[in-house]
Order: sequence, then structure tokens, then C-alpha cells
Amino acid sequence: MSKIWLNGLAIALLLGGSGLAWADDRDGAVSLEQALGCLRAAVAARPGQVQDLDIKREDGRLVCKVEIVNRQDEYEVKLDAGTRQILRVKRD
Repeated sequence: MSKIWLNGLAIALLLGGSGLAWADDRDGAVSLEQALGCLRAAVAARPGQVQDLDIKREDGRLVCKVEIVNRQDEYEVKLDAGTRQILRVKRD
């Protein structure tokens, strides 16, 4: 499956983490606004440093998975990219 990669530099500069966002090219490009919105919502739910951002289509909607590390733990926060509603928080 081919991927469209967004420049992670803006994300890293804004949130102090590093990561890239992508979506299947059949679904179209993911906007930087969508990526940043997901990151902001995830960090609000679990403060820490963003390590990775994955955006893909699941069940007909774009879903963000954000990996966050804080002093004690690592988390994966899964959100709806359109509404930024948190679907799941998983402690790794």
C-alpha cells in the first residue's frame, strides 16, 4: 500500500515530539490541520512527548493513533480525525 507522508517537522516544532502522518493515497491527503488537531487532543488527554502519529482509514473514517511518552509510561491514544473524539487510550 502506498503512503503519503506529511512533513513531521511542523509537528515536532509545535509539540516537541517527532512523528509523521500518512493516509492511503486512495483516500486523499491528510491535512496538516487534521494532524495537528489529533496531536493537540491526544496530548490534552495524556500529556507527554509525541513519538509517532499514524493516520489511516478504518471503517470508513480517518483515525489517528498517537504514541505519547511521559516520565513514567507510554500511551497510544486513538482518535477520530474528523471529530477528535478519543476512541481509546492504551497504556503500553
